[in-house]
Amino acid sequence: TGAWSGVRILDFDNVPSLGDDVTITGTVEENFDFTRITGVQTYINNGPSTVPSWTELGTFALNDEQYEGVLVRTSGECTAGWNNFEEWFISDGSGDIMINDEMYQFEPTVGTNYQVTGPLNYAFSAFKIEPRDMDDVSVVSSVDELSTLDFSVFPNPVSDFLTVNHDENESVFLQLFDSNGRVVLNERLDTGASNIDIRSLAAGNYTLLLTTAEKATAKKLEIIK
Repeated sequence: TGAWSGVRILDFDNVPSLGDDVTITGTVEENFDFTRITGVQTYINNGPSTVPSWTELGTFALNDEQYEGVLVRTSGECTAGWNNFEEWFISDGSGDIMINDEMYQFEPTVGTNYQVTGPLNYAFSAFKIEPRDMDDVSVVSSVDELSTLDFSVFPNPVSDFLTVNHDENESVFLQLFDSNGRVVLNERLDTGASNIDIRSLAAGNYTLLLTTAEKATAKKLEIIK
């Protein structure tokens, strides 16, 4: 799981089942800026294995090349229904991510909150989550009904290392947004205190967002030099 942990395989001959552990050799190519493996030369199916867990991030953070081909999950409100290509959009407040219908078609309701899982695709200059089946799209609590995630950050303002402390017993994801809404930092946090190196970031005002599957809290952060 995590960034750079997945890749699409274009193969018309071999048909593995979900959960199979496979070993392949082929050619890595960039297809309209989307990385994939084609021309599979050898294929070994090692049998069933544990299906990797998804990587859970905020909606806007998924618009990033490092998650191409990775199984991802996010939650947000449907901000736009089907366009002419049956694509739709959700946002958790940080920015939209597109949901596509390459493997499974789902017609959403604008204003409803959904949790969406699937591999991340890139086509026609847009990142898109590709739900695999009906289990990958579900209705979740509205943003207003999400529980608050209790955490502390210090120091604030900060210049070098930021300490983030929380008591959640599940995966917590940290995203840092600059004043233009761009994600400049993504981290998965362990329970307790985590030290985050922010020395490479420019001085300015940022928004720090911590999320779990059911909780979310944002705080303002100032970086000084």
